[in-house]
Amino acid sequence: MLNLPLLGEISILSLVVLIFAWAFAIFWATTRKASYSWIGQDILGICLMITVLQLAQLPNIKVATVLLSCAFLYDIFWVFLSPAIFHDSVMIAVARGEKLAENPSQCF
Repeated sequence: MLNLPLLGEISILSLVVLIFAWAFAIFWATTRKASYSWIGQDILGICLMITVLQLAQLPNIKVATVLLSCAFLYDIFWVFLSPAIFHDSVMIAVARGEKLAENPSQCF
């Protein structure tokens, strides 16, 4: 165990993992426009979801069902209903890598 000024008491393994995670995130941020950067983005997304699952203690299956239903409705809105508001499906435009209007008022 090490006693670091900003982090407090931390194990050597945790410090190594922290350094690796920061290095990985910085590497991805500097190369995010490269053709292979989707791999890093997927890895960072998976790590974020694992962290959320560890932190969010769902009390029962009903709460989990409501949260998943809300996420499903959210996706339906951005794929199928956003063309009525923005004249184009925002999710599909983002997936294709198309540039959306710089000024949000141009969408209407």
